[in-house]
Amino acid sequence: MISTLQGLEKAPILTKKDFIQSGSTPRQKARFHRHTAGSSGTPTDVWLNRNELGRMLGVRDYCYRHCGIRVGDREGRIWGRPERGLKSIIKQFLLNRQVFHPSGRFLKEEVERLIQWRPTYLYGYASLLLECAQEVERSERSIPGLKCVIVTAETIIPSQKAFLGRAFNCSVHEEYGASEFDIIAFECGDGHRHLVNPWLIIESGPEAQALVTDVSRKTQSLIRYELGDVLQMNSTECHSLGDHQVISVLEGRLSNQFAVTAQSEKFHAVEFGHIIERYQSDFGDVFQFTFIQDVPGRFRLECSPIPEQGIEVVARYVEDMILRKTGYSIQVITNKEPNRSEKKKTYFVAGDT
Repeated sequence: MISTLQGLEKAPILTKKDFIQSGSTPRQKARFHRHTAGSSGTPTDVWLNRNELGRMLGVRDYCYRHCGIRVGDREGRIWGRPERGLKSIIKQFLLNRQVFHPSGRFLKEEVERLIQWRPTYLYGYASLLLECAQEVERSERSIPGLKCVIVTAETIIPSQKAFLGRAFNCSVHEEYGASEFDIIAFECGDGHRHLVNPWLIIESGPEAQALVTDVSRKTQSLIRYELGDVLQMNSTECHSLGDHQVISVLEGRLSNQFAVTAQSEKFHAVEFGHIIERYQSDFGDVFQFTFIQDVPGRFRLECSPIPEQGIEVVARYVEDMILRKTGYSIQVITNKEPNRSEKKKTYFVAGDT
């Protein structure tokens, strides 16, 4: 039983595997259930009682009010393929939302359906929001009454966020959360990702992995729970939202953080994100991208849509910048047909190296 901060510091790290094996069964009556595979692909069951769910929704409403919206406002959820069936239809109706998948051959159809829905806000994956924004801009359309866009689950770089703001003509906020806790941090108008849930203790553990403790949870024990993300925290003088503690660095899964060169040397994969951010700023272009490690020293680059200067130009730009910034020589090959998977996307996928 952990009752003090000193005791928390000595508590062992709770991995998802340990949680599933010994801690996921609710310890008392729980009425609400969430099931998620998560970014790690590990299925997890989350149980909540009425008070626990209420606290989550309270935090969400607090963040939404900062954006000029409220929980229950008309939502356009930019997600994977919509669930089918009567149960899903009733669920979406009660939540006052519709789910859209603006991608592939149904892109124009889905964007038109979204415009007709007239949502108060958009919520969803960065990759699909970008595809939607590109179609809105190409067609010179707009979404009447749209107040804000909330990006979740996927990495987004500043130039992409700025493009979303221009295309949709509204503010864009980044949400960081997990199914186990809902919102952990939320971006204020000045671009700081503030910690916003007063019942959560966030630590940056060994190798900077995110550890989360919910001091109010009774149905399940979530003490120093390892999310698998990498983060760093700083203090800020900004008090416009939540805590003065902010997440200053947030990267993807711990296992996907290092690119391996032909000489078996490593560099942090965040370099790819920084380089593409610089490229998009230099050339005034916006596109989604993923680097996939094939073998040591070789990476496949996927872009959607194809960059204005051509994907080969981007590949050579990245090779040159990696050499200049890290001293490592790498080969970047290009995929002409990007992977259209409906799964959450990240800008780097490690290989079996």
